Amino acid sequence: MDIGGLLARPPAPYGLDPARVQALAWQGAGWQQPLVSPPGPVGVMQLLPETAAWVSDDIVGAPLDVAGSASDNVEAGAALLSWLIDHAGSEELALAYYFQGQGSVERSGVQPTTQRYVDSVLAIRGHIVRYGGPPGP
Repeated sequence: MDIGGLLARPPAPYGLDPARVQALAWQGAGWQQPLVSPPGPVGVMQLLPETAAWVSDDIVGAPLDVAGSASDNVEAGAALLSWLIDHAGSEELALAYYFQGQGSVERSGVQPTTQRYVDSVLAIRGHIVRYGGPPGP
């Protein structure tokens, strides 16, 4: 599967900038669907299974196989990011919510690790816009 191509065309209903989706996926998983991180996020968009289930039920309204399907994983990640942008009011805060969790950010503020993550996603996005792809490994 061409993950780069899939990310370059995020699901239309969410109205997301493809470079933003590509950057988020590069930062989290390097565009690797089989990746499962130690705390439990899976796939290209690094979604926790419980978050993916909520997105599937409450935002998308259809079952999504985020562990087995890169397409479903990207759809769930795009749906979540779009929802977070709508609720956060800014791209940076939405990215912090995506990484740290909305409740955690609201309770504790943006943690230093989260700020580094947000800064990295934004830098990767800039690289993608300038050069047509993510930075080399």
